[in-house]
Amino acid sequence: MLKIVESKEDLLKALDSTQACPELLFIHCSIEVQLKNSFPEAQLSLWLYEKDSGEQLWISFRESDTCHRYVCIGAKLGSNFEDSELFQVFSRLEDKYPTLFVIGHGSVVFAANPTLEIYKRWINQKTGHENEFIGVTQQYFYMTEEQKESILKLNLELPDGYHFANIDIEKDSEEITSITSLGNHRDLAQNRAMLEHMPYVMLRKNISNELVAFELVDPIYILRNQFTHENHRGKGLGNFMERFLAQKIIRDGKTPYKVVIATNKPVIDASQRSQYWTRLENNENIIEVGVVRSYKPLTC
Repeated sequence: MLKIVESKEDLLKALDSTQACPELLFIHCSIEVQLKNSFPEAQLSLWLYEKDSGEQLWISFRESDTCHRYVCIGAKLGSNFEDSELFQVFSRLEDKYPTLFVIGHGSVVFAANPTLEIYKRWINQKTGHENEFIGVTQQYFYMTEEQKESILKLNLELPDGYHFANIDIEKDSEEITSITSLGNHRDLAQNRAMLEHMPYVMLRKNISNELVAFELVDPIYILRNQFTHENHRGKGLGNFMERFLAQKIIRDGKTPYKVVIATNKPVIDASQRSQYWTRLENNENIIEVGVVRSYKPLTC
């Protein structure tokens, strides 16, 4: 059965149902942000598909005229869904929200396999041809309770020669957007809103006051957009920002998590070696997650 979850009572139940599942952090945090109205630029729509067996699939997305509409699809590890039942779920959602999966309306689909592959097959069936999906495959890292306790004990010191930026939301959001994207108006609006409402860290060089590094937190509370200028890499700024933000997220009562592009072997290896990160796996099999930004017909 597919149903919308919208009353405060039902949202609180959903928050409890997703609490102890690292693979559902993006759903859990979306619910909490909605309940606290922490990101007023967008309103959450949350749907639950539940099988007779009790297996659940959560679908959340943000309704916004300006920011990206991230469609997050998640289930507990080991859940099993057939193509036919999820095809029906996606079709019913599309009937209710005709632009939900339409490229050009700000939609970005975020899901783990095998659910993501089912979504892709549904798109292929819907369009009547094989498609090339534009996006990235990533590995998913989170912090256990022990790792959260451990990182909170760190006495972080900002590397010499740098200081925390005094933020100018308009100017800094434009600079961040120019670095991290092609200047899409939704990227700019979202970066501006994240700087205003979400945790972040921005570092500037002493004396010159040049912006040299930053990292933001998405409204689903995932670490994102970590950047260090090439002239300032290898000085520990990335590790500092990641740990600084992790402490802020933990003190806010949440669990830090991130995704790393699967081809970025140095960062994958560093995250695996780190005592503060755990990779999402199921019976020692790596769970890959993906972001689908668009798709187009495959050319012969």
